Amino acid sequence: MKRQAWIVVCALVLASSAEARLGETVEECQRRYGAAVTNYPGHGNVDTVAVYVKDGICVVAIFTKRAGVDTRASMVIYSRLHPDARGLLAPPPEITEKEQAALLDTVSGRWKDYDDTPPRLAARPSKVVPLLPQPTITVRHRDATAEALNKAVEALYAPPALSWIRTPPKNIAHNGPKLFAFRILRGVAICSQDGAEAVRAWAERVISETAAARKPPEGKLSGF
Repeated sequence: MKRQAWIVVCALVLASSAEARLGETVEECQRRYGAAVTNYPGHGNVDTVAVYVKDGICVVAIFTKRAGVDTRASMVIYSRLHPDARGLLAPPPEITEKEQAALLDTVSGRWKDYDDTPPRLAARPSKVVPLLPQPTITVRHRDATAEALNKAVEALYAPPALSWIRTPPKNIAHNGPKLFAFRILRGVAICSQDGAEAVRAWAERVISETAAARKPPEGKLSGF
């Protein structure tokens, strides 16, 4: 009983200390965490990417610009830090199921498991899948958001030697047709479909620029 109570307390602490939510502005996140430890420049409709650290939790917030709306977080990735520098070649501790539930609870609305999708509809990715009482949701939107998240992870955590980083995102749940949750980086990501295209375009540019920077310069030959 004591152990269960302790798990619940830990989950609540995680939720209260790591709750940069979708729709928050950069200023709101700074008030919650203080200054970001790292910032990545934006591109296109991605204004900036900020990395915050609090109570052993790393929070990556990707802020996108939308027409008629100020810049707000459209993708947030939560993961644990390595316990010490010697653990950099091993995966960090995983966010637990109870902590995952606490993180999802920071977003208003009702989350619904993907596992609830009827099997006869699961094999029809091009069709609209009704998941009452939620609004309709298309697998296409879910897959587009997962692709954007996967590209963002590749852009931000590129080292190919760390195979656990390369694990594709695993669908957890959806909150209507606009919000999606995934397991990734042994942590949790919560994403908005509205910002997925901007995040994917930003990440592809970062990946391309990183690859170009790593390419050895071609030597100039003369006298041949």
